[in-house]
Amino acid sequence: MTAIAWTDIFVSLYRSDQFDPDFYVRRYPDVALSGVPPLEHYCKYGVHFGRETRAARLVSHEEAAPQLRTATSITESADCCETARATGSRSEIAALVDVPVLTVICTTYNHANFIRQTLEGFVAQRTNFPFVVLVSDDCSPDGTGEIVEEYVRKYPFIKSVRREKNVGSIPNLMDLARRVHTKYVALCEGDDYWTDPEKLQLQVDFLDSNPEYALCFHPVSILNEDDPSLVEVFPPKDHQDFTLATLARSNFIQTNSVMYRWRYENGLPAEFAEIHPGDWFIHLVHAEMGRIGYINRNMGVYRKHGGGMWSDATKNPLLLHLKYGAGEIRMFEAMKSHFGGQYDHLMSAMQRHVVGEVFRHFVLSGDILGLAAFIRAAQPCERLFLEICGIPIGEDGAVGSVEALERLLRNHLRISVVVTAYKHRDYLRLCLDSILAQVGGFEMELIIGDDCSRDGSQEIIDEYLQRHPGIVKQIRSSSNVGMLQNMKRCFAAASAPFIAICEGDDHWISSQKLAKQLVFLCLNRDCSMVFNWILLYEEWSTRLIPHTLQGLIMGDRLSFSALAAESLTANFSACVYRASTIRAIPKSYYTYKGAADWLFNLHAATIGDIGFIPDLMSVYRVHRNGQWSGLSTQQQQKRIKDIRREFYEIFGTGLGFDDLSVTYSIQEEADITGQVLAWLETPVAGQTEKINEGSITLRGWAITAIGAPVEIMVKHGEVLEEHATTVLRDDVVDTLNSSQAISIVSPRCGFSISVPYERSMSVNLGFRIHGRPLWWRTITLQECQSAPN
Repeated sequence: MTAIAWTDIFVSLYRSDQFDPDFYVRRYPDVALSGVPPLEHYCKYGVHFGRETRAARLVSHEEAAPQLRTATSITESADCCETARATGSRSEIAALVDVPVLTVICTTYNHANFIRQTLEGFVAQRTNFPFVVLVSDDCSPDGTGEIVEEYVRKYPFIKSVRREKNVGSIPNLMDLARRVHTKYVALCEGDDYWTDPEKLQLQVDFLDSNPEYALCFHPVSILNEDDPSLVEVFPPKDHQDFTLATLARSNFIQTNSVMYRWRYENGLPAEFAEIHPGDWFIHLVHAEMGRIGYINRNMGVYRKHGGGMWSDATKNPLLLHLKYGAGEIRMFEAMKSHFGGQYDHLMSAMQRHVVGEVFRHFVLSGDILGLAAFIRAAQPCERLFLEICGIPIGEDGAVGSVEALERLLRNHLRISVVVTAYKHRDYLRLCLDSILAQVGGFEMELIIGDDCSRDGSQEIIDEYLQRHPGIVKQIRSSSNVGMLQNMKRCFAAASAPFIAICEGDDHWISSQKLAKQLVFLCLNRDCSMVFNWILLYEEWSTRLIPHTLQGLIMGDRLSFSALAAESLTANFSACVYRASTIRAIPKSYYTYKGAADWLFNLHAATIGDIGFIPDLMSVYRVHRNGQWSGLSTQQQQKRIKDIRREFYEIFGTGLGFDDLSVTYSIQEEADITGQVLAWLETPVAGQTEKINEGSITLRGWAITAIGAPVEIMVKHGEVLEEHATTVLRDDVVDTLNSSQAISIVSPRCGFSISVPYERSMSVNLGFRIHGRPLWWRTITLQECQSAPN
């Protein structure tokens, strides 16, 4: 049989029910990692391996030829078509029998000021093929429908669908999509317009000439109606990466610039009804079938105006999320399911962003009922929303009504504020007032632990107990027990999922401190605590000085090693903890001589990362004769050295309190040539490295000889672990492809694996190929140094 070009197979399967891209991606994970659209992947590679194209259906290379011939004969059965086929494109053939090749879909609502310009852009098109325009006015009260009917009477190729009531932009578009029976589809909403009469011809010619492309688009001008002098071009000229992977990250295709090789003969998928933004979804589900074409010619105008769907986004993206966020969350969820896991990390990241912005807004504004209503509107993604926000759901997983959601949220969004005080009469009112001034969508209890002060502090506490009986509580003491035991008693009395601390001589200067820190911990479940940037108040000079080292922190979190190097959390009054973190602090802490916030937070850092909010929200009072500030610089340095030695005894080797370094020797176990392409970048034989956070890191990349992903095997002691290659390594892909060492390489071919350090340890590194282990390297460690001086 004569060989058939892969593009011919592509054309024959594009709109058939014989190829299911979702099934294909799920069935063959290497497709998702290859970056090649599923249908193109099948036509180029899958067909040669006899891969299935849909559930319980196998389409072979040989079967594709008769399918192709059948599809051709149906559309070209007339004699005139047979004559034209030898000389013309499919579009020219259709023109001979007056069959529309293209449908232009135009949805419009309250566009009376713009719709004439839109329709004139359609009328001005010069093509050698017939096309039809479907316009649907969504029951506009401003006369838009009457203008459309005027054009319908004048131009037979313009058809209208009038609504008796307003149905909304998405149902309006879905109804028009069900009426499409042409090969190509272009979109243009009623407030945008085309400026080039050759637009449609150029795009149809491109798709006719390039059957492997599923859509094409062009740049457009963005006209700001509020300031016509501000004209931008979208996408920007420096944007040249027009791939499905890039489109999954952000929408670079303006709606009125796109033309699709239409894949949906029976209308858009059902999930389209509940999502926003709809155009992005349509771009993506077409781009998964073929490549994205770009015609570098500006041929349209996208109009920004006050009534536009997305106009608020340019002023304040939060307004967009509040209005359409539920649909955005559903869209990203639909795309995760649709792409079979191919872009889960991207879609999940965008969901987290939208959820985070919405959650932050409602909690900071104190509108928990509004938050519950928003979550309910995001159904069926309510559970996902709650999981992203770290809100525990009942064992039955039921979410319930808006009222039930509100109760669930309020039960979780609670904070116990612990005030430890001793002889703080002169500062206590300022401290307590700053706590009670906190606002936001949370409930608070204030627990005061005064350690038997004899300075009149109790009278002040009694006053607050009387004024705020439902909020303020006191842990009374008949004798002085010391700060640590005082704090421990207060923790035991705390009932909320989160606990904040404010020492009696400090205070807070932001009324949203607790709300911001609560939001952070909810959205960052891997963090055990969070602290804010503090101001140091020098009593002797009355100066307020931002903490210098905190001002240099990059990012929003610290690891154990960063905190081991420097006490960056500064003091308790800046911190909020998960109650579970405080319950996990060793009991020995409360009896350890000289224990303070640094040691406490190091224990917290063994549980999770330390979050950081770079907002100045609390004041730490520095006394001239304080336990720390009263020491000279020399005394402070000596004390730090003593503390680090003490921490070494508590936390052990390799966690940053000693100078432990190791050298590596590496022995080859097997020749992997022909089975795996791999490179171990770290560690390096003979190189000396310091052990930080009690672990060593194995870093490198690996792929099988045919470009498929490979499982990394690591054995240390009695532990055997398997890891996927999950690190993006575009540098490896580019190098291998340019050297023609391999044709398909997953960009996720890198690995970075942490192995807990043990004395006199060795690590075996290998791969699992077709279920069988292949050991590659043995890495042996030798210690150079040990405990601190």
